[in-house]
Amino acid sequence: MPPKLVGVLEPNNELEKAEIVLPNQFIGPESMAVRYNSNIVYTGLLNGIVARFEINDSSERDMRVKETRLPTPSSFNTDICDGSYASFPICGRPMGMRFHPSNDDLLYVADAYYGIYEYNIQTDKYMLILMIYRLLLYHFPSNELTVLVDGLYYPNGVQFDYLERCVFFSEMGNLRILKHCLASGYGSFSVVMDNLPGYPDNLRATRDFMLWVPFGETRLKDDSWLTEKPWLMDFIATIASPSLISKTYDTFFSSKHGLMLLIDPYDKVILKSFHDPNGTTISSISQVRCPLVSLFLLFCAACVTCFCAMLQ
Repeated sequence: MPPKLVGVLEPNNELEKAEIVLPNQFIGPESMAVRYNSNIVYTGLLNGIVARFEINDSSERDMRVKETRLPTPSSFNTDICDGSYASFPICGRPMGMRFHPSNDDLLYVADAYYGIYEYNIQTDKYMLILMIYRLLLYHFPSNELTVLVDGLYYPNGVQFDYLERCVFFSEMGNLRILKHCLASGYGSFSVVMDNLPGYPDNLRATRDFMLWVPFGETRLKDDSWLTEKPWLMDFIATIASPSLISKTYDTFFSSKHGLMLLIDPYDKVILKSFHDPNGTTISSISQVRCPLVSLFLLFCAACVTCFCAMLQ
């Protein structure tokens, strides 16, 4: 059973105050990266495009959008890249994004179908550096690839701790957040938080290294028949198309309750929750970032209501 929404999880209307930006301009923004010391944001879209836009923190915000495309087979025929599931194997699906820690001209883009690309935003050139299909650690100087933890159900949302010795990540299929320390060896992990009120997506750290935990979906009152059987989710995924699963879920099972948490992963406590109980403004979030001192940037994960939003 999902946890009761009481105490720090008590529903509120914080997310209803968010402002939708760039409406109808993006098809399925997922992850995002903010260039250091700037308001320039990059995000990957359902149609295989990496989009760039800049936010001017004023009453008249400057939203100039620039688009580029990964060098996939679709580069020769972009008409087929309509954001449908059938187009993903050809057009790619850029998801995770991070800037190089010491060179913010280099953006690393993890594509779900083609691997990890290094994108030079000055020259507008891409280079494929790694093909991946699991949760791995890649060490750039030595060109070494290491499997950290295997046998997980939909791992996602990787975030290093402040010493860069341990990594936090979501295990979406098991509704929990895990921690793996590099010195502890292959396969080891500890549970930071489990039985979450929703399906956790991309984790990101705050300036004091607390964690933002967005939820693509919050849980129904009794969803144990599915959430306690991740093998059943795997089975359903093998017999039904992604588009059918998505449409069925949105129609019959989606709670339309927008939710994100701020947690302390070291003391393993929830510090604050942000809700939109009726999905009035935000019903699904894939990532949270804070590029400005007082500005949150939210990305919606639901493909039928794709948008970016800001919360002051």
